[in-house]
Amino acid sequence: MSHSRAVRTVAALALLVGVGTAGCTEPAAKPKPLPSPSSSSVADSPTSPPSATPPSLPAAARQPSARGAKSFVRYWADVLNASASTRQSSSLRAISSDHCLGCMAIADLIDRIRAHQGSIRGKGWQVETVRVVDRQPRGYVLDALVNVQPQVVIVRKGGAPRRFDGGRRLKTFWLNRGDNRWTVTRLDQPE
Repeated sequence: MSHSRAVRTVAALALLVGVGTAGCTEPAAKPKPLPSPSSSSVADSPTSPPSATPPSLPAAARQPSARGAKSFVRYWADVLNASASTRQSSSLRAISSDHCLGCMAIADLIDRIRAHQGSIRGKGWQVETVRVVDRQPRGYVLDALVNVQPQVVIVRKGGAPRRFDGGRRLKTFWLNRGDNRWTVTRLDQPE
């Protein structure tokens, strides 16, 4: 495996299972601390557990508003969970920019695991809270507090399992609005 491919695999594993890494090349907004999960200002319904089929885009996630952007972040996590479960990245790629290095690294890892008959076991990401950090000309920067469930990743059939404990992680999403829909253009996970 080439050095750059190994680095992309490690970065994708880090994002997929929620260990610290940064994702893309756009200038960083200054994330602010999230309020506690008991705060009513961000308490939306929790993300559902992973499914074997890609979820449908909720009506709220179609809206060109802060509320729509928050709903889209939850939807993106649901699509990630379904993509990991089915080992098919097409739905995740469809809602992520090709320029989002973190997003593409996760999608590439899912494809590689499928090609090598590996597996991803776990309940994925459950989004606890989402809040707007910054308004951008074409979208929003949002912080999401995510409960990453424990996972076991086997990159290739017969390979050694990599176990990840999971835990609560802060994820920062950059969303742009174009062609009447949201797209994740950057995904960071501050350390």
